Amino acid sequence: MEVLKPSKNEIKNKVKALNNQGNYTFVLSDSKTMDNTVYNMNFFKDGSIQFQSTDKNEIIYLSEEKHPEVIEELKNTFKITF
Repeated sequence: MEVLKPSKNEIKNKVKALNNQGNYTFVLSDSKTMDNTVYNMNFFKDGSIQFQSTDKNEIIYLSEEKHPEVIEELKNTFKITF
């Protein structure tokens, strides 16, 4: 997936949008207690996806194209109905 580095204002607006229904945050961890390395990804109902930098603990990348099929697949996999 191609990603771009949007402006800080764009990132801030996307993070605010996470409070809206239909947008999701997934956190992956290398331990059950999540006290070690974690990796955050935000999925939005419009199909855009935000990614955390691998060398910083902050969201700084956004998918160049929208991928609504990925959001639907995740919702189906995890049986999300809202």
